Formats: sequence, structure tokens, C-alpha cells
Amino acid sequence: MMSSKSASATVTTGLTTLTVLVALAAGGASGCGLLSSDITSVKFDLPERSYTFDTRQTSGSFPPATLPVLECVDDATCCPTLSCPHVICDEASHTCALTAAIETPPPQQMVDLKAEVPALSGHSSQSVIDVTVSKITYDITQNTLNVDLPAIELFVASEGATSTADPSAKLFGTVPPTEQGRTLTDGTVALDPRGQEAFKGFAHNFGTPFVFMARTKVVVPGGTPLPTGALSLTIKGQLKANAGL
Repeated sequence: MMSSKSASATVTTGLTTLTVLVALAAGGASGCGLLSSDITSVKFDLPERSYTFDTRQTSGSFPPATLPVLECVDDATCCPTLSCPHVICDEASHTCALTAAIETPPPQQMVDLKAEVPALSGHSSQSVIDVTVSKITYDITQNTLNVDLPAIELFVASEGATSTADPSAKLFGTVPPTEQGRTLTDGTVALDPRGQEAFKGFAHNFGTPFVFMARTKVVVPGGTPLPTGALSLTIKGQLKANAGL
């Protein structure tokens, strides 16, 4: 029979070993490279990504002069008079308007969670992690636009995607419209209803990089000046890696 002293030593040793194992797993140093099921979750910051929306990207879409004021009821009303396809009937003003999409140009900004997030860098498994979004925020660090910027749509896509038209691109969230000249810190990105699942689908295999992309559409009603200037946007956020059971 084991003596009470020996039993106590065994229990103490066992607890010490358990403590060390949990600490190693939390620090990403476990021998097998798995996120321990003893850990409920690991919170970490989303690697920041910055974008610039420059009106020079619309060159070729807009004429050299301000569009005249022409009332309309639909897009077809504007096309016989003005050159399509960059002309629409603006619902807000009921006048013909110029429009152009501005999208982050290639190469797209890649996100590699395994390489960029120390809390995940020690884990080799790609099958036990569910990465979810706690919150996404944005900063507008520069804004020299002479017009308001409409909402900016954010996408996640497979590594190698070059535009939001790629079949792998999924809408993730939306930055609200921005007034001309306005800068902002810690604004809130509105997540798309399917944005959480879209992000989780790419981040689940956290050893596989993916890309962030963004796009917006500039609308210039007749009688208003053509857009000039640029806006710089930084996307930030907090994520959570949950251990798979």
C-alpha cells in the first residue's frame, strides 16, 4: 500500500505536470502543435491592413467636365444622351449621374494568421481551430476627397484572388459612408449577416493565407464637381480562436 506521504507526492507531481502542460499549450509550445482542449479560446488582434481609395483610379470613367443636369426615371433615360456604361439614373436626385467602381488594386493584401499572430504561430494543426470575429473597426487616417465616399464593402478571398469578382470572394463587412474631408478613429465595421461564416471559412485553416479586398462605388450626379483627392483606410479588429472539440 502506498503511504500517505507518497500519495501526496504523487498528486503534487501530477498537478505540477498538468500545470506545465497547460502553460506550454497556452504558449504554443506543445510538442504535437495542437491547441489544447483545456484552453477555451485564445483572443488576438487581426493583423492591420490599409487601403487607399484614390479618385485617379476613376480616370477614363469620367468625362473631363462636369456632367449636365438631366432629369431621368431610369438608366435607359440617360444612355441615349450620355455615354454608357458609366452613367446611371441616380435615385436620390432623379438625375443622370456618373458612376465608377474603385477597388483595391492587385497585388491584394494577404493575411497569414499563422505567421503574423504569435498566439497561433506554434500550432501546426489546421483542423482544430474555429476563428471567429469579436469586433472589426476602422480608422480613416487621410481624407482629401472633395465628395462624400459611399459605403466601402470588405471581402475575404482565397490566396491568389485579384478582384472582388473572383468566385472565392465573400462579402465580410461594410464601412459606412464617409463625409468629404472627414477622418475617424475606431469606427465600427458593420458585419454582413453571413460575414462571420465567410471569415471563419477562410480563417479555420489558419496555416493557409487568404486575402482582404475592398471596393466602393463613386456616384457623381449632374451639376456636381468631378471627384478629386484620396482616402486612406486602416482595418483593425479582435478575433478569437476556439479549440475544436
